[in-house]
Amino acid sequence: MVLWRFIWFRYAAYWVARAVGEARRWLVSGWRPHAIGLAAVGIGLAGVGMLLDYKHTDTFNPWTFVTRTVVTWPFVAKVAVVYGLLWLIVRAYRSSGGFVILTTVNHAGSDYDSFAAGLAADLANDLALLSELYRTIDDANPRPQIGKPFSPLKAGVDNPAGALASVVGEKSNVKLGPVSVSLRPLIAAFERSIPKQRLSSSLHRTGNRLTLLADMAGAEGNWRVQRDLPANASAEDTASALREMAEELVYRVFTTNVPTGSKEWEAVKWFSRGLRAYRRSLTTDMDKKINLREAEHHFFEALRLDKTFARCSYNLGIVYRDREKPVKARAALERAIEDAPAHAEHADAAYALSLIHGEARRWRLALGFADRAIAHAPRDVRAWTIKGFVWQLLQMEQMGQAEQTKQVEQSKQAEQTEEKAKTEQTEESKQAEQTNRVKLKNEASWRSSLKYRETAAALAWRDLCCAAWRVRPLDAPRQSMAISFYHLARAHLELNNPRRSVRILRQAIRQRPQADLYFQLGEALTAPEEVSRAGLERGLTAYQAAVQFAGTKHGRAYLHVFVAATSAFLEVREAEQSLRSILVELFIPGRQSGRAMTARHTALQACDKALASPSILTSPEMFVFPSGKDLLSKLQTVCRKLQDAHRCRVIEHIVETVDTLEQKPGETDAKRLERIMHARRSALRTTEPPEMVPIITWKRALFCIEIWRLLLNQQDGSHPARIRKRERLLRKAVSHLETYYPAEDWLGVAYEWLAHAKVLQSKFIEALEFAEKALALDPFSASRMARLGWVHWRLANYDQAEQQLRRSFALDPSDSWTLECLGAMLFSRGEQLTNREDQKSEWRNGIKTLGQAIDLAENYKRRAQLHFWSALCHDQLMDYDRAKKQYQMARALGHFPSECYLHLGQNDIEQELFESAEQHLRDALEEILKAKRAALPKARPDSSTNWWRTPQKSADDSEVPPGYFLLKVCLLLALVAAERGRDVARARRKLGFVHRHLKFLGKPQPTAERDELGDFEDRRLEIEARYEDYLGWVYHLDSQPRQAREHLEASVKKSADSENLYHLARVYLDQSAIDRAEECCTRARVADIRGVNSTGIAKIEAEVNRRRSADAKARRL
Repeated sequence: MVLWRFIWFRYAAYWVARAVGEARRWLVSGWRPHAIGLAAVGIGLAGVGMLLDYKHTDTFNPWTFVTRTVVTWPFVAKVAVVYGLLWLIVRAYRSSGGFVILTTVNHAGSDYDSFAAGLAADLANDLALLSELYRTIDDANPRPQIGKPFSPLKAGVDNPAGALASVVGEKSNVKLGPVSVSLRPLIAAFERSIPKQRLSSSLHRTGNRLTLLADMAGAEGNWRVQRDLPANASAEDTASALREMAEELVYRVFTTNVPTGSKEWEAVKWFSRGLRAYRRSLTTDMDKKINLREAEHHFFEALRLDKTFARCSYNLGIVYRDREKPVKARAALERAIEDAPAHAEHADAAYALSLIHGEARRWRLALGFADRAIAHAPRDVRAWTIKGFVWQLLQMEQMGQAEQTKQVEQSKQAEQTEEKAKTEQTEESKQAEQTNRVKLKNEASWRSSLKYRETAAALAWRDLCCAAWRVRPLDAPRQSMAISFYHLARAHLELNNPRRSVRILRQAIRQRPQADLYFQLGEALTAPEEVSRAGLERGLTAYQAAVQFAGTKHGRAYLHVFVAATSAFLEVREAEQSLRSILVELFIPGRQSGRAMTARHTALQACDKALASPSILTSPEMFVFPSGKDLLSKLQTVCRKLQDAHRCRVIEHIVETVDTLEQKPGETDAKRLERIMHARRSALRTTEPPEMVPIITWKRALFCIEIWRLLLNQQDGSHPARIRKRERLLRKAVSHLETYYPAEDWLGVAYEWLAHAKVLQSKFIEALEFAEKALALDPFSASRMARLGWVHWRLANYDQAEQQLRRSFALDPSDSWTLECLGAMLFSRGEQLTNREDQKSEWRNGIKTLGQAIDLAENYKRRAQLHFWSALCHDQLMDYDRAKKQYQMARALGHFPSECYLHLGQNDIEQELFESAEQHLRDALEEILKAKRAALPKARPDSSTNWWRTPQKSADDSEVPPGYFLLKVCLLLALVAAERGRDVARARRKLGFVHRHLKFLGKPQPTAERDELGDFEDRRLEIEARYEDYLGWVYHLDSQPRQAREHLEASVKKSADSENLYHLARVYLDQSAIDRAEECCTRARVADIRGVNSTGIAKIEAEVNRRRSADAKARRL
């Protein structure tokens, strides 16, 4: 530990380990091991021959021995044979840890020969995959070696010892001089020393029961797997049963021979499935939340089967931690500690619990679990790192509490002794004393944690050297080393030891250059109060390197502030040194050196880069850095040093804008809107110099965008009429930002909101233009890409919509709204197709996509809408049971209950379940009336229409008047009354109500767009056509054929669909108009893509064919 503190020792240890590792890698790779082995065998045989020759002749001539014995073909062949035998022996010994899987013996009949022949290879492959799975998870989450480490299971269908026996025959021997040694006894003795583990299996059939027996020779283990086949089992049933038997045997063998942590093979099976799902979440961000939910489900099943499965509890806790559920993660990890008091899971769980308690600022608990992790894994770098971090914060907290207690006691003592007047101090002396105490307390806490940080760094460097020595990948050790060195350097910097901090950081950067290491290096180089010019230059270089390694524009903007500050400090230092007289102003450009002017230019350039998009410094992405106000304050200090009044004033306007847009505690949206509108009016009246115009316009633009957003969130704020009036706010914002701040993030936000506004007004072409502009400003923005896909969907550009939505989801795999749009788009595209199989394929894909969105959605309102869309897809597939379940879930979550009941009633009518349909329709009617009673007297204050006629948001996000749903429910109730009990009078009353209240459909606004007019016309035709259809059908059931025919023909003339064509065909058939009935059936079959009325149409067609055959027969007679 003492030597590790010397930098030369660390470098020497690392480079020696790396050189030895590279040498070992070079020697054991390629042809070199065989060459070394042949040389060693040759030297050994030559040495034995020399010894025997010397004893035989008492004289020895090296040259004669070499030419007559060594450099001969028999000697070379002998060397090759001996080396081959030794290689087989070594290979057989290395494979002694595994076992050989023998070919399965089939006693079940010739139908199972193929299964028995391939079972051995399948078992070997599946066992290898399981071993690789566990090893991959351990590599992704390195754990300390405690107890017996996980060793991969070696299984194969070949036998190295058998290969060795086949090479060596009974008469095989080797002659060493006059001595001839038989190899057979030696090989037999070696084979007896190698553990013989062979897995033999056999398949049997007794009646309909299949039995798979397996036995492990040379180890403990025999297994029986049984499955019962159905009486008339198909080939698929048999294949499925055989797959299940093979899978069960794999997990039984794996559980018995590998220390998985559980003895229940079913628990290991579910645990392995959970590991696969968790591994997918580690390798890619695509569907990460879905994979984590799946892993959680599998781990739950494993724990249900084995409640003491500590490794499963630990992994469940890690899944909860990744899902940001600390309470459940803590419970699972504590259970893992209880179930595994002396295993590796104990240390891992203790470390994870230390992190969770540290994030919750429970320092004592975090320190306790860190100590437990160190006790079980003394060489775990992570545990020492978290202990140093937590110890420092705990010491600060304890010192702060002690200081407060001391102050309280001193104040009480002063009051009791009435010496308060004597102990009074000035405010400045009190503040100075308090500052000094805080500084001493901070230094003491950092110094107390230094030993733990040094231990973590030393262990990390040791791991790096060991990895280099063993020729292993260095990525994980380098990452661990970078973290521990960063914390150690931070401690030395806080302890006013920047020189040692700089050395540590440079050493870490050589191994793994990162933005945070470069930033810390810049702080260490510029930390001393009397920093030299060279230190400032090196610090500036470090900050500039951090800018290059920063991954996001927000990080670069943050680092540009420090580049500007360092450059300004350097410029001040150079300017002070270049002044000829102290009576001259410090920053006269003509009186400064070239270095000062260069530093000034660098500082101003960094300021301009930081202010190129002012909102970046205050965006939510900057929360990982110091607050935006702190950065702006630092930048303002830089500008004051440079005596740049213009940029100081610009920063003041930015801070003022941020304060105005920030929501105050307890402030409502209405009050906030009023305050921002007042600030906007004040900004319009502001008189500033011409150079301040850009920042003033930026301020006005941000106010316009925020006012738009708040107005949109108001009740009825998304109505097209209101959108048209408020759209000018966004246009003004775009105009301001395009002119002065083309790189501003809010310009893309304004374009995105404009696209949204145009979609709400059904102006999709203009919406597409704005969405493309928004995406062009940030091509990797998931939200803007999703917005563009949404616009393409509304334009019926389904291929482009799917492409953009899938790209958006790839960029942000946690966005359920993107999947919702994708699922709705697939539903709409399926409706436009004319081929039934293509429709089914689209709707099935939509159901799958919506199911993923449901798993991702955290908001119950979002899940309700997703359940409704999924129900629509199931409805189109005529999967009524699942559609009913989805509608019920959407209704239970409060998503437009009236429409859910309406769809449930329609499904029941299609299944001819009229009693259930009537109940659902009555529930829908009750929900509509309940909404009417809860609504305001008028839907809009500036409208003269009543509530029934006012368009409102519906379940599929369209604007529909409630009267439409009321009329639709009445039409379906009329149909149910006519079909269920032939209650014609009641059906006519319902239809009469519909006829009298067609005005409930409303009227389009005078300023309505073409799409709005089209939607209104479609709804009007639908209701009128359905009214004529059901009225005609009622007349048909009431035996009034003429009136039935008239109304049905009128319905078909308004809007022909499969239902009214089917009804008209029935009427024509009853009136013996066979040709017209056949024509209606043909048209109905074309229109009935779903096949709802296919059975009725087929009956009519059969009756038409029967009558025609009868007529033809009658004419022949």
